[in-house]
Amino acid sequence: MIIEKSKDIQQIKGIAENSIEKENLLYNQLSEFAAQINTWVILLFVLQLIMGILFFLQFQKNKKNLK
Repeated sequence: MIIEKSKDIQQIKGIAENSIEKENLLYNQLSEFAAQINTWVILLFVLQLIMGILFFLQFQKNKKNLK
């Protein structure tokens, strides 16, 4: 009976360790994905800022030509 309980405890311990390893792996993958998304968001923001500046400059140029 004690041997069976010991085996059960070892089995549960193994399952818990595997769960922790899987959780750590998923957390690391999610962190990496979030970092990539963050990089793309920053790049898109910079691109939109540049496009806004170019649009403003073109608008100013057209405004001068109309006068």
